[in-house]
Amino acid sequence: MISRCSIIGFGSMGKKHAKNARECGLSVKYWDPDVEMPRSEFECVRSELDALEWCDIAVIASPPQFHTSNLESAIFAGRPCLVEKPVSNSEAGLERIASIAEERNIVVSVGQNLRYHPAVNYGKSCIADGRLGNISSSVSIGGSYLPNWRPHQNFNDNYATDPHSGGVLFDWVHEVDLLFYLLGDMTAHSAIAQQDGLLKLGSDEQIALTLTGQEGKILSNLLLSYLVNPPLRKTTIMGDSGVLEIDIIRREASFLSPDCSLSERIAFGGSHNDDYINELKCFIACVSNHGVPKCTLWDSVRVLRSILKIRQLAGLPSA
Repeated sequence: MISRCSIIGFGSMGKKHAKNARECGLSVKYWDPDVEMPRSEFECVRSELDALEWCDIAVIASPPQFHTSNLESAIFAGRPCLVEKPVSNSEAGLERIASIAEERNIVVSVGQNLRYHPAVNYGKSCIADGRLGNISSSVSIGGSYLPNWRPHQNFNDNYATDPHSGGVLFDWVHEVDLLFYLLGDMTAHSAIAQQDGLLKLGSDEQIALTLTGQEGKILSNLLLSYLVNPPLRKTTIMGDSGVLEIDIIRREASFLSPDCSLSERIAFGGSHNDDYINELKCFIACVSNHGVPKCTLWDSVRVLRSILKIRQLAGLPSA
């Protein structure tokens, strides 16, 4: 029975996961190397090793450049892991860790919470049922205004500014993963990034990219931006029998028939945090029943390889 969850890294995402784990009925402790962290309602243990020895499952929510090291520690401790996105900012060591986890039957789920979004899964079922016919293309935007994210913090003084592990592409990897989830593996062909723009971050503030899927039969365009106010997160998938629009923020999906009529629009309701809770519940169920998560470590390795290629195409620095 799974009853204890350790959080590795206790920033904003770590705290979110801690509260959700408690809501799911788990006892929670955390470890963070920042000894100056303010006091929390959750118990802080003395070391990563203490956290991993105590728990049944671990959630890794540290900054991306530490994910591989934290994940390796958890795997060698025999602990199933839910690791936040991006799975890493570098491919180094990940394939070896994925192989070890697979050999030891240790469940690793990666926190791509859009895979649990009801409008996304409605879209996935429409594609699987062939309602769109032959899919030719998709257009996506993932944009919001970075200074509004955490109004009580200086946006110029956090992970987003790191030119190697920050920036909008790593931050909004969700939108790239969404294309992989809906349309299959994608290949990046072009990318243009904007650095030192309006926000003077030093990392990528906006990036526009082009990918193809299904052996070049699907053409996808994607814009990611820290400069959009109000936020906008939409993906439109086009076929010869219909057009599907997924609105992440409004939690809606619409289907347009070939005669341009709106044949279906569904407002799913719920909250953004519901997707995180469902992600955690799915992970717990996979650990309990030896199931396969919606986003495995191998899934995320493939997405990361695409992200790293996009960075190379855009002239962004490698880790």
